Amino acid sequence: MAAVVLFIVLQVVVRRSRGKPPTVRLKSEAEIANIAASRDSYPCLLVERSGQDLRANISTCLPALHNDSAIEQYEVDLRSGRFTLRQTDLLVADSMPLALTRGYRLWDDKSRAFGIGGNHPYDIFPYGDRFPYTYMELLLGDGVTVHYDRISEGTSYIDNVEEHRGTNDTVFQNSKIAWNHDHWDMTFRDGTLYRFPEAYHAKRGVDGALVCMRSPRGEEIHFVRDAVHNLKSIASPGAHRIQFSYDESNRIVEAWDDAGDRVGYSYDPRGRLMEVRKNGKLLWRYSYDETGMTSVETGAKESVLVNRFLRGRIGTVIIGKGRMFRFDYLFGPNKRVLETRVIDPEGKKTVFKF
Repeated sequence: MAAVVLFIVLQVVVRRSRGKPPTVRLKSEAEIANIAASRDSYPCLLVERSGQDLRANISTCLPALHNDSAIEQYEVDLRSGRFTLRQTDLLVADSMPLALTRGYRLWDDKSRAFGIGGNHPYDIFPYGDRFPYTYMELLLGDGVTVHYDRISEGTSYIDNVEEHRGTNDTVFQNSKIAWNHDHWDMTFRDGTLYRFPEAYHAKRGVDGALVCMRSPRGEEIHFVRDAVHNLKSIASPGAHRIQFSYDESNRIVEAWDDAGDRVGYSYDPRGRLMEVRKNGKLLWRYSYDETGMTSVETGAKESVLVNRFLRGRIGTVIIGKGRMFRFDYLFGPNKRVLETRVIDPEGKKTVFKF
């Protein structure tokens, strides 16, 4: 559980360089081939909105950016019993769309843009080790991480090139993160570029968060951040915007686009997202216990999802009007899950071994 938040207190792995560009030499093909591939896929219960219906399936989940379309998803990672929520509040159409999709992730106790455990895809950031610089993790808007290994010779940041080599063909496959004078450039296979700032003395994740997105065609999504690096606005290539305002705890309290849609956010005394209102109308309401989010309800008081926890992880999920999935776990040393048994609403049992 602590692994996801362990590195948040670390300073983001960047340091300003001076002078002429360094000579970067990649490791040999044999050395790179010996780097173990990251296992990107994992078994999950995935609940998705399709029209007016919620569809639930045992599926294979993969990391994704979730920044170009509207989604409503609820996920249980069967390797651990971790719950993740994804909901899109604003979508602006353009050649590079803007999609404000909130993520909530169980066991993330850090306060982010949407309170405890809550973030979005425009505040993603890299972190990792240093001295020597050997790996990075990219923390996505829903809290999922993508692993990168160093493929360049040396141990410094200045000649560092990291690559994601996964077991699945995701958008991240063979993407690279490399130091470029005074910032990090992340380049995808299709030529898309994401830029992250120098943030050697970072105290929060947003200190090293995304500052530019550029398509292979040269179009850009422009970012404006304030003095403490909170995201104030994003602008699409067609000059459409989503803007943000914050409270004194650096949480988003309002987001609005240039079409006139406004979304308001309120938080409970413990800093967890409690209500979402769109154009003044209650859209979502959330409840929590000591472990995490226990329910998702629409503004019309329709129950979408109820979570019940077992030993700090998902034990039961009740979807809509009563479809129930149950989860039993077999634990090994250090509370590691060795086996998960899923019982679906029809009583069918499926066992996953890890």
